[in-house]
Amino acid sequence: MTPGSDLAVSQRPAAMRLLHLIGEARAHWLLRSATLERGVCATGRLDVVNRGALRIGPRVTFRGGMIPSKILVHPGAEVHIGAESFFNYGALIDVAARLVIGKRCVLASMVELKCTGSGVVVGDEVWIGHGAIIGSGVTIGARSVVAAGCVVTEDVPADTLAVGAPARLVCLHMPEVPQRVLASRASLAPGRDQAAGCHLKPDGKGNQHDTPAAAPMHSRDGLRRGAH
Repeated sequence: MTPGSDLAVSQRPAAMRLLHLIGEARAHWLLRSATLERGVCATGRLDVVNRGALRIGPRVTFRGGMIPSKILVHPGAEVHIGAESFFNYGALIDVAARLVIGKRCVLASMVELKCTGSGVVVGDEVWIGHGAIIGSGVTIGARSVVAAGCVVTEDVPADTLAVGAPARLVCLHMPEVPQRVLASRASLAPGRDQAAGCHLKPDGKGNQHDTPAAAPMHSRDGLRRGAH
């Protein structure tokens, strides 16, 4: 590694901190009509028209890109964005009612959130893909995923994937396997573990574990007879 590259690596954290500080300063200026908590960062162009109540939680990031993001809050409307949420470029937030976005949400580029009639609620840790459109009166449950290009006009339960236009719902929740199913493994296939040289041994806590089976014992005479 050359001395120049060593210098670049050593200065990178400081440069990133400087860019973040610049982004925070930009956010305070561009969002001066809003109520901001610490660490809000805007690294690109952001058009804001706030005639209502706009509240942004800590460490929310608006990323810059080829198309600016727009936030339109109409008179009497209310917008609350939770901590550590991330907005890519080209997002459109148009609110005439009430919009609540939870914590640690990710909105990809060109996403549209329109609350022109009734309110919209986006739960914690929701991912919304590129170009998706969220209509008025929709609630998206926590940890759900809205696929790219999806048009959501009805509620999306928690732990659900929404795909298509209009959206179709696919459950993402994996049910837990009951302990009785795991415990019945030996009775369902008793010969499989023995053939593999293993048997199930209880551990005293209601669970069973595979343990190597003991090697079969042969008498010395039997070995001699087998050799002949």
